[in-house]
Amino acid sequence: MSLAIICPGKNADPWIKVLKDQDPDLEVQVYPDINNPDSVDVVMLWNHPAGILSSFPNLKLISSMGAGVDHILRDKSVPENIPVVRIVDEKLTFSMTNYVIMGVLNFHRQFTRYQQDKRRKFGI
Repeated sequence: MSLAIICPGKNADPWIKVLKDQDPDLEVQVYPDINNPDSVDVVMLWNHPAGILSSFPNLKLISSMGAGVDHILRDKSVPENIPVVRIVDEKLTFSMTNYVIMGVLNFHRQFTRYQQDKRRKFGI
């Protein structure tokens, strides 16, 4: 089995370490250095280049590296018969909840406007 990680602009090393800790014999290829796409059974990705999944003829599973899969489903070249999975984790849920709460607070308390007014007033 071979796994490809596609996450442009992100460091894949922590993912590789965890995967290798689970299975030291696992072949992991990281985009853009995927030398043997025919051997790839599983792809883990985040914001992948559109169309790249069609270069893996033996693909059996697509895994999002986050809680969402919308970045995967936007790609019209995703094969319909390949399962798409995502991460489910309590810590991730907690972080996402905090992110949403902060966005709502920012909007209602007008923090962006406050920061702009402060910069104008003090010439920051």
